Amino acid sequence: MLHIVLGALGLAQLAVSQTPVTITIPSSIPSNAKYSYGSLVGMSIEQDRFPDWAGTLGSPNPFTMTVLQNIVERYGVPPPIRVGGNTEDKTHWSPDVQYTNNTYPAATNTTPYPEANTVVVGTDFWSLAGNFPSGTEFTFGINLKAQANYGAVIEAQIITQVFQTLYNQMSGVTLRYLELGNEPDLYGGVSHQFSGWTIEYYTTLWNSLATSIQGALTYPPRMQILSFAHPTPANGFTVSGALAAGLLNGTLREDVYTVSEHHYQGSFCQGAGGAVADLMNKAYVRGNLSVFDPEIAAANAQGWRFELGETNSVSCHGAPGLSNAAGAAVWVTDYIFQAAARGIERLYFHNGIGYKYDFFDPYNGKTYPYTLTPHILPLYHSLLIQSELTSYTGPIYIAELTTDSTFVASYGIYAADTSALLRVVIINSAPYYTYYTPGSRAEFAYTLSGLTTANVAGNGGNGSYFLRRLYVPGADATSGLTWAGQSFETASGSPSGARVDESVTGEVFSGVGTEVVVAYFAEG
Repeated sequence: MLHIVLGALGLAQLAVSQTPVTITIPSSIPSNAKYSYGSLVGMSIEQDRFPDWAGTLGSPNPFTMTVLQNIVERYGVPPPIRVGGNTEDKTHWSPDVQYTNNTYPAATNTTPYPEANTVVVGTDFWSLAGNFPSGTEFTFGINLKAQANYGAVIEAQIITQVFQTLYNQMSGVTLRYLELGNEPDLYGGVSHQFSGWTIEYYTTLWNSLATSIQGALTYPPRMQILSFAHPTPANGFTVSGALAAGLLNGTLREDVYTVSEHHYQGSFCQGAGGAVADLMNKAYVRGNLSVFDPEIAAANAQGWRFELGETNSVSCHGAPGLSNAAGAAVWVTDYIFQAAARGIERLYFHNGIGYKYDFFDPYNGKTYPYTLTPHILPLYHSLLIQSELTSYTGPIYIAELTTDSTFVASYGIYAADTSALLRVVIINSAPYYTYYTPGSRAEFAYTLSGLTTANVAGNGGNGSYFLRRLYVPGADATSGLTWAGQSFETASGSPSGARVDESVTGEVFSGVGTEVVVAYFAEG
């Protein structure tokens, strides 16, 4: 790989008109830093079209494999994958189907790529997990809403057998969890089948299916719990509310280690998505995540992890001009690390064929009235950034760092074994639009205050380190982004161009609005 190093008199040179921003580097790991081990970010894939991402048996989708391999090269393992979503509760198994046999509603302007009304899958649907890179861990959803324990148990048995076969084949692909039901807190609002839907009704239904699976398998897989659309204390759909209502009775608790809930910043279901500047807003990101603080605490009190098992910008597949805009890549970088700094241990970002908020779309061909070719979307760059930021040989700590700007957020990544600061990420949400504000992009002078040889890895304590940047043409752009000087917007998904590292000497360097900058004191 071609690698270019730019000196401090190049891109890092300061200008008189820059707004100063100080980022305070503490003398040691902050007391509120959160421990992190394993992948911080995963992919959630809508269940009905999972084969489009996977390929066919023995023939993996080449674009999917390439863009996931980019992550392996940076982090060491591929992102974990959850297969579920709304069509999780529309899925049934049939011995007469190989992969899927789905029926779809008509496409609309708001939903050009609708989810299936019904999904019938065969055993090879789950076997397609073996197409993914070694090290991929899967969570698969099982239909809870159908209240058909017999069929659901058969699916659990098949999934377990499939992953045992993949283990025997030394594929390196593993089953992490089963998920029983998608957003069951909403069952009462969308179906007369569940009139009088309550948290007690849910816990009874979940316990019944989980007990049936546990009893039918000699070595039952672990299960994550809840998968609520959002915590609602008023009706008990929370961690503490579910436990109080009797969730995990008997021995079920022995197989649970993780609480999963979902989160979107808004909705595009009625065709209105919002402004990208609002999505990027520093205060907005923090306010949107604060609702999970009680849920994190309740899960941790039981000794469990808390994760966002499905999340993204706005629901109903994302909004054009928002979810697929470059500003969303700036937003999601802050969102990921703000979530981690609050104690959310993993975030699965939802993806589907043709969705506006995808990391990437691997489909090649005509689907509905449209033709698609494989391509990445702006959010993919955040997957690259976080994989580099969190790469280390062991556990890390993540902490938000203090800044004196309402536009600038910053986080430190620390080695758990040495306590050294490995990297600092700076997210600047000052909006710049390609079409609305040409020539008026705000410039900033960042000072990393407090770098010492005692608290920083490598030569960073002596003021010698390098930068990589996420270049964004404008918050409204949908293409033209680069990470460390390389473009990933290629037909194959492989990067083009030379990687650019900017050498810095001292505490001060420059930046612009709508940008992400990472200071590296040590590589992963």
